[in-house]
Amino acid sequence: MSTYSVLVVDDDPQHLQRIRTLLESALKSQKKMLGLFDDDKVTFELETDAGRVVRDIESGAVDYDIILADIYMPLDGGAPTVAGGAKRIYNAIKEHGLGEDLLLIVISNRDSDAAPHFREVWREQQLLDRPWAINYPKPESLPGPDLDEGLFDDNTWIYAICRAIGRHRDNQWRQTFIQSTLYEIVGFSAALMKAKVLAEQYADERLIILTGETGTGKEMIARAIHENSQRTTGTLKAINCNLSPEGLIETEIFGAVKGAYTGLNEHRPSLFEQSNHGTVFLDEFGSDAERLKVLDQKLRRVIQPPYTYRKVGGSQDMPFHGTVILGGSKLTHLRPPQISDDFYGRMGLCRINLPPLRDRRSDVAPLAEIFLKKHSDGASKTISQEAIKVLEEYHWPGNVRQLENLMKYCAKYLMKDTIETQDVVKGLDLPAAQSLVRGVAPLITKDRLLEAARRPDVNTIVKLTQVLYPEYTPVAIKSWARKKVNKLINQFTEEDPAFLSQIPWYHPRGGRPAK
Repeated sequence: MSTYSVLVVDDDPQHLQRIRTLLESALKSQKKMLGLFDDDKVTFELETDAGRVVRDIESGAVDYDIILADIYMPLDGGAPTVAGGAKRIYNAIKEHGLGEDLLLIVISNRDSDAAPHFREVWREQQLLDRPWAINYPKPESLPGPDLDEGLFDDNTWIYAICRAIGRHRDNQWRQTFIQSTLYEIVGFSAALMKAKVLAEQYADERLIILTGETGTGKEMIARAIHENSQRTTGTLKAINCNLSPEGLIETEIFGAVKGAYTGLNEHRPSLFEQSNHGTVFLDEFGSDAERLKVLDQKLRRVIQPPYTYRKVGGSQDMPFHGTVILGGSKLTHLRPPQISDDFYGRMGLCRINLPPLRDRRSDVAPLAEIFLKKHSDGASKTISQEAIKVLEEYHWPGNVRQLENLMKYCAKYLMKDTIETQDVVKGLDLPAAQSLVRGVAPLITKDRLLEAARRPDVNTIVKLTQVLYPEYTPVAIKSWARKKVNKLINQFTEEDPAFLSQIPWYHPRGGRPAK
């Protein structure tokens, strides 16, 4: 028998009681699925004062296995703040080196304000061999007559907490679920977090449906599903159904026996064989009606008893004990008679929808930073805040894949340390690029101007203007654009008299503001 001790921290006593009731009920009903034995015991203690928890950590009086803490709690008797709850508990655990003995689950129902803290936790935890903190925003979009009731209507959130409780001692779980599902797949929007949790919840099912536009990360989610399943001894085999040669999709997936058709002089292994009873991911499934007809009947045998398939030209049934994941941008539109009634009925059971990047704008900045670092080959490159604003406002028809390709271009082909607005505009090949770049001119801040003014190659007002407005012609810069920069310097100097002293080369002949 194992005992799991959980401390739930929230300044709202009603929330505390509700969380405990939901967790106790879920743990009881899902015990076997969560990997717990019948005689395992989970105990809960409730705390409304995060400061008291911090003091216990500092004094070494902590005897809990898991701490579940709200990020918004009062600090020193004041109003709830992001610094009052889970964040200071997190810092205390880190400072006292208790991460090996604890698992901290950070929760919040205000995703946008909590996102910076979640990113901080993510950056630090992904570097650890044994991560000890994870983030679970409560989806605000769930149904309910008011916010409080809506928070807990979806069992996926509670399941995620229960899963963490049941498996927190498992090193493999920490390294696969925490790192791959919650960290490599970057983003803390409610819709994406729900997709991550469902991916873990459905990991051991026979058939999983991944819907979403092209480029939203379906293959990455499929890999996370595989890594968090009981089939990690097998492998993930993936195929894009649209890219398979015409007439060979059946052979590509199910394999073929020697001599099944002219020119086949050897056996072709199936994806199911190659996966070794692991996971088979069929991407862009259902986008071609003719190929769908070929696959429908044969796939039904794989995902339901007797869980077998037959190679092209073969007479022997082959078993498959793994999972089939169907991904596609058009799966939500499939209806009988395009697909059989039986298959259609099964497709609705375990379905995960990946949101487009335009619906996850708060995730754009961290994604861009990660992709830029990934493709910079060790170089230290950054993105200006003005460029980030353009990225966040863009509609991203190619989703995450398009963003990564843009950052790859910026990392490999731009010989500069800071990615500016004009670089993003050029990389995206935006129409009306001139007006877009000029539209962000008011966003030039003191820091942005000083950063440009301190560059080694900038020592005149003309050169400074060229850096700030690279899309302007030399004639425009000399005739009127530099006046805009002089006006900005004058404005910043009026706001802060010390501002001018930070640009040593600036002198009256270059347009120094009058004192």
